[in-house]
Amino acid sequence: YFMSGRTTFNRDVAYNGTIIDGRKGIDVSPTRYYRISAIYTGPIVDNPHFNLHYKAALVFDHITFYLDGEVTPSSTMNEVYEGFGRQALPYPVFGLQGKVGLSERSNFNFEVSGTYIPRFTSFYTESGNVDLQYSNFLADISYSRVVSHFELALGSKIRQMHLFQESTEDTNIISTLTAGPYIEIAYHF
Repeated sequence: YFMSGRTTFNRDVAYNGTIIDGRKGIDVSPTRYYRISAIYTGPIVDNPHFNLHYKAALVFDHITFYLDGEVTPSSTMNEVYEGFGRQALPYPVFGLQGKVGLSERSNFNFEVSGTYIPRFTSFYTESGNVDLQYSNFLADISYSRVVSHFELALGSKIRQMHLFQESTEDTNIISTLTAGPYIEIAYHF
């Protein structure tokens, strides 16, 4: 995933002990976010014009979050990133996927999925035990058309993610809300 965003504040911003001049702007575009998923789906309803499947998955998110901005001269630290890859654990995702046949070659598709992992003390350490909590939600709608072995889709997704990590060293909270259109091309063997 690519993250992009820039804003200004009327004050300095403290991040990981680093003081960033918020008046000159802060950019999160260098943030790196990778995802690996293992997904299983099975039918609930399966007929020619409508199908509904359940979805069960294990997902691994790796995030290195950056705040790119000018560090103030009075700052004693110069750390403008936080890596969450070391604390990342695979988490379960559950949801529903559906398809409504509009014609022999076109469909209306939808998906709703998410997870909630309550706060727990993990086996990771960072100057003491690390507590983690994670939640996410995904909603997706699209129109797709089959052309030969290809399926072309045009749709829109909204995804919310919340990651909480706390140790005796620091507390980190990352919440994202991403939404927008997408184009997808799939090849069916």
